[in-house]
Amino acid sequence: NVGNIFHGHGIGSQYSNTSGANDTIGCGVDFVENKIFFTQNGKFLGIAFHSIINSDMYPMIGLKEPGQIVETNFGSSNYLYDIQSYTHSTRTHLMDHLISQELTTENDDVNTVINNYLLYEGCLDTARAFQSKTGIANDVLSEGLRERKLLL
Repeated sequence: NVGNIFHGHGIGSQYSNTSGANDTIGCGVDFVENKIFFTQNGKFLGIAFHSIINSDMYPMIGLKEPGQIVETNFGSSNYLYDIQSYTHSTRTHLMDHLISQELTTENDDVNTVINNYLLYEGCLDTARAFQSKTGIANDVLSEGLRERKLLL
C-alpha cells in the first residue's frame, strides 16, 4: 500500500506512509462524531472520512498480487491501537463541551442536553421514550448510535 485512501472511486489521495507485509492496519468507526480513522502498528494516523452518518459502509480489503494473505480481527482479540483511550478522550471532549454550555431555565435546552447524553451513552430505548414524552425530534444521531449498538 502506498498510503492512499479512496473515496468510492479508483483514484486515491495521500493519507499516510506506505505499509508493508508485516504492518498491522486498523480501522475505527466513530459513530458519535461520525468519522472513520485508521491506525498503523497501533499508531493513530488521523481522520480519514468525516460525516459518515447515513452512509452505507462495508468492510473491504484490497489485494493486488496472488498469494497475498490477510488476517482480520473484528474484536475477537486485543487491538494494537488503544481504543479505550480514544473512547475516553471522545467522551471527555463531549462532556467538556456539555459542561461548557450555558443552561437556561427553558425546558427545551435542558431536555436537549439530557437527550444528547442518553444518545451518547447508547441508551437508545430510554432516549426514544424521553423523546416521545418531551416532543424532541428523533435526531439523526440516534440512527448512528442505533447502528453502533448493533455492532457492539
